[in-house]
Amino acid sequence: MSCIRFKFKSNLEYEKMTFDGMGLSLGELRGAIMKQKNIGQSNAFTLQVVDAQTNIVYKDDAEVIPRNASVVVKRVPVANAVKLPKTQHKDPSILPQPEKRLLSKQQQGPKATAAAPSAKEQLLQVADLANADATEEEKILAAISQSGDGFDPANYARFHSRYN
Repeated sequence: MSCIRFKFKSNLEYEKMTFDGMGLSLGELRGAIMKQKNIGQSNAFTLQVVDAQTNIVYKDDAEVIPRNASVVVKRVPVANAVKLPKTQHKDPSILPQPEKRLLSKQQQGPKATAAAPSAKEQLLQVADLANADATEEEKILAAISQSGDGFDPANYARFHSRYN
């Protein structure tokens, strides 16, 4: 059994790629590394392989890397790769809508205090959201709303200095 020691540029320690024979072609080594590291095949990037001792870059896929060699692998973009468009949702209803901030009692007016609070407003008042009887999405929206309550402009206090 022969092996080639490789590491990605950002890693500290080398890993072994075992094979039979005197050497391994660059194309086979790239494929084996992608398979071992679960990197999907893509036309947008390739793996650049550099000899660790001599800093020689292997370029030809048919070039043979000798056994017991140590190489550094770097993921680089392909020169003439087609850029993929950013994915956008066609249906905006599947995206989570941000919860509108509840107004403070001063801003709501007298008719808001007379009405019974809705289920969402009650959920916003619950201290323990983990045990609340609501869906996960409602709990997340309530947590987001509660996390910003301290920064609500209604909670700001204006202090007057002696010099104003």
